[in-house]
Amino acid sequence: MDMKLKAGRIAGAAAPYETPPGAAALARHGAPRLWAEFIALFVLVPLGLALFASQSWHLFTTFLICLAIGVALLQVTPGFRWRSQLEGPIAPHARASLVFIAGAAALIAALVFWLTPASFLMLPMLRPELMLTIALAYPLVSALPQEILFRTLFFERYGALFGAGPAGRWTAIGVNAATFGLAHAFYANWVAVGITALGSLFFAHAYLDRRSFALAVFWHSVAGVLVFALGLGRFLFTGAVLP
Repeated sequence: MDMKLKAGRIAGAAAPYETPPGAAALARHGAPRLWAEFIALFVLVPLGLALFASQSWHLFTTFLICLAIGVALLQVTPGFRWRSQLEGPIAPHARASLVFIAGAAALIAALVFWLTPASFLMLPMLRPELMLTIALAYPLVSALPQEILFRTLFFERYGALFGAGPAGRWTAIGVNAATFGLAHAFYANWVAVGITALGSLFFAHAYLDRRSFALAVFWHSVAGVLVFALGLGRFLFTGAVLP
């Protein structure tokens, strides 16, 4: 076992994800409270935004409040350490990243040509300065805080609620994808919900299987920038659905 573990570390292989013992114990003894937190943050808040948000500041303010709550909850989650999010560099996953980028670009381009072909590459061609701003700001302003909520908080504090073993893990990933899609329901179109739910499966894979928060943020950032660069941004732009 020791030799295999050492070989895996030398090769840069990620250790299988395991719920921290403290978080697992919290799920066993405090499940009602955790379920209440989970439903409030990942179900009721997104539904409330989808049904009642009428101004952009409603969305951004609510998101910032949820982010602050999420950070506070992580602070009191047994066994969680912020330094764990600094582990798992991006470089060892270069091949997987190339495959992800190529697949995401192909899927997004196909959706653009199907739904709104006139929008293909419109933003970088007509507003290159805006496209550059989005490319620089999106990772820090959007992808990073979303990953803290939907990957770090979700799996580190609530992952154990869905059970142990492969079945529990896949249940957690499926619920994670569903809640991430639901969080984009305020865009009021199936494209936003569907593409974010699908992307969530890959971001969860980066976080759980490859044990890299940085990789999840990177893949999320690339996917978001591609959405706007290739022409699908009108389906995930707040100004298009809210006055």
